[in-house]
Amino acid sequence: MLTAFAAAAATVPFAGDLGGRGTTAAAAGVPTPACAGTDAFCTNTGLYRNTLYTEGDHWARRYHRSGGVAQPGALSTFPATAVIAPHGGCIEPGTSELCLAVAGYRPEDATAVAGTPQYDYWMFEALRTGFHDALHITSTHCDDPAALAIVGGSAYAVSLHGRSDLPPSKGPAKQVLIGGADTVFMQRVHDTLVQYRNAVGLTEADVALNIGTAGVDEDVNGNEPDNICNRTYTRGGVQLEMTTSMRSAMFGDFSSITGRRRSYGKAKDGAADATTARYWNFFVNGLREAIAANERGAVIPL
Repeated sequence: MLTAFAAAAATVPFAGDLGGRGTTAAAAGVPTPACAGTDAFCTNTGLYRNTLYTEGDHWARRYHRSGGVAQPGALSTFPATAVIAPHGGCIEPGTSELCLAVAGYRPEDATAVAGTPQYDYWMFEALRTGFHDALHITSTHCDDPAALAIVGGSAYAVSLHGRSDLPPSKGPAKQVLIGGADTVFMQRVHDTLVQYRNAVGLTEADVALNIGTAGVDEDVNGNEPDNICNRTYTRGGVQLEMTTSMRSAMFGDFSSITGRRRSYGKAKDGAADATTARYWNFFVNGLREAIAANERGAVIPL
């Protein structure tokens, strides 16, 4: 395991490079990938080097890497799982708030939730609406130094994404498409979310949970080796694609960053709301339990 970790670590920035903007992200001679789809920039570092869109005004990065010790013959004290949202803020709304909550932090201020385990996290966010294509970097082209270090230093990763609703012929409006390269972890996520969904009185007709997304939407399988969720030192991770209806059901006010931070699992004004809380709690608590079970190596009974 130490040998595998060392080999993987050699391909990612050192901890001191976490805040970099590309000076250490790419090895010499590695070509820049062609832009994907309608993306305006081919890589994160390509975006960071431009002067048209600026950090703190158009976009932001937020991340946390826990302090830890890794010595030969001793288990690392870093969290084993990283939680990421490559298209947070206004790109795929709701994924930033969910990333923080699943990682064990409060979405409104990113403070740690007392008495619960915390996981390392990373997210890239658009701070304004209307910049989806300009600030969207496809997950196979992610070269953010902090993302590479955090994910590359973790055994497992969970990547949270948003997508548009599928046609009615492909199931209910609220869906979670479960992909990735870690098939064992994918199964644990599916089985645990099913348990938590059923426990709050929701059914497959309310929220469809699809594992192995080929046949439902092959474009979001998330199993490419270069996908940031699979850049862990075990070379696998899980990618969750949530439809717009699924994400919006977890917020009383889905219309803005401020609204989502105020109303996650609540009504629009921040008051208690049983329906919104049901969707938020089943997803966040279920995914956190899936992460814990995966780290324990437990079998989830159905």
